[in-house]
Amino acid sequence: MDTMFQKERLQPSLLDRLVDDTPLRSGRRQWVSLVGSESASGVGQSENQSPPSSRGSSGSTAFISARKLREFVTRDIAWLMNTVNLSSVYPELEAFPHAAKSVLNYGTNELTGRTVAGLSATEIEERIRQVVLFFEPRIIPATLVLEVSKTDHMDGRALAFDLHCDIWGQPAPEHLVIRSIIDLQDGHIAVAGGRS
Repeated sequence: MDTMFQKERLQPSLLDRLVDDTPLRSGRRQWVSLVGSESASGVGQSENQSPPSSRGSSGSTAFISARKLREFVTRDIAWLMNTVNLSSVYPELEAFPHAAKSVLNYGTNELTGRTVAGLSATEIEERIRQVVLFFEPRIIPATLVLEVSKTDHMDGRALAFDLHCDIWGQPAPEHLVIRSIIDLQDGHIAVAGGRS
């Protein structure tokens, strides 16, 4: 039993560890308002005055399953793909290579208003590949493969791509396939996947 549990001991990202998924059930906010912020920070707490734990005594959310890891990575890639980076708005940012490769420039290039005929599939693949590798460290770089194809639906106003990669996992990497469609009219990228 313990060895089976060891196989699934994957930690969520820092963001996922900081987010309280059940703020109303945790009782933390009600406790802070009842005892005041000084007591909430640990000043003057007695043993019977400790805040309720949102995670329980077992720490059940400290580790996640491989399926949950794939869901988190898929969600984070969807956020990344649907965020327009700063260099799309301020091209001068490219003169500062360190800033251009920092979280200041999080997101992808603006594609709204462009047509499929005016886009190079190779250029789009390379841009998406760079962005994913810069901002998604859980992906093993050598395994990332992007396949861009022009879609028949939506009258040439959409571009589809598949992202195949392995994400870091314990004891072995997890394979992930994400199917995405870029709507060039409004710039929205629909992300479906998380398949292994």
